[in-house]
Amino acid sequence: MDAMDYVIETEGITKIYGGKKKALDSVDMKIPRGGIFCLLGRNGAGKTTFLRIIGTQLEPTSGRATVLGYDVMKEADEIRPRIAVVPQEAKIWGFATPWDYVYSYARLRGMSDSDATQASADALKRLDLYDVKDKVGIELSGGMKQRVLVSMILVSDAELLLLDEPSIGLDPVSRRQLWSYIKGLSATGHTILLTTHYMDEAEVLADNISIIHEGKVIVNGNLQQILERNNSKTILEITGNDLTWTRAYNDADSKNGRTTIELEEEEDEIVAEILRKARQNNSKVVFR
Repeated sequence: MDAMDYVIETEGITKIYGGKKKALDSVDMKIPRGGIFCLLGRNGAGKTTFLRIIGTQLEPTSGRATVLGYDVMKEADEIRPRIAVVPQEAKIWGFATPWDYVYSYARLRGMSDSDATQASADALKRLDLYDVKDKVGIELSGGMKQRVLVSMILVSDAELLLLDEPSIGLDPVSRRQLWSYIKGLSATGHTILLTTHYMDEAEVLADNISIIHEGKVIVNGNLQQILERNNSKTILEITGNDLTWTRAYNDADSKNGRTTIELEEEEDEIVAEILRKARQNNSKVVFR
């Protein structure tokens, strides 16, 4: 691929907090233009730190990163108008309405009143929120609130969308609805970088995946490539209201709505099967 085919390129990106904790450890990554790229890893693996560096919100300790061809340290002002971010801590609350959030964000991005009005209506319609555009935030469901956040970045028409754990805290039905909207954004030409610790989310959404562990990227590729390369023990933590389906796996240890399954090497087909069954049974799968 030519350099212009990558929206993000990093070389040796390292981030050390407080002089001791190494959140990222010499991360090299190339993310192609178009589609959905998923950064998969457990909590504390370094996903959010990476996203914040790419979003020009955090300075790396060392290394180099470019976004859309611009250096994150030297050319942040060129990057910011071209990206939009939904941080993990973003919340919709209070008495503001979906229209208030989306329209205000469009205006903050520099749109005129007429352009912001049209773009806000279009974004809310695409996320099936136009009929509730005048409802206050405290009356919205969790899934609707997340869709309002996605509508806000959609109205920007940014080239690169950064979503940090977008489905965290949602029920299974709302998660699937949100996934369909995110896939729809990708289909319209946006490039999406998404972080998650849910394997099933990565399986459904991602065109390409990087798995990060303790600040290091340990594997890259699409889902099939990653399963084919996996030659070590895999630990899956599964949660849900009904985990009876996991009894088919001898190594399953079920307690209080949570099951841990350990798989040895060369069990890629079983991993794929577990992911399918988890989706069918409204269970969540976390890579450990």
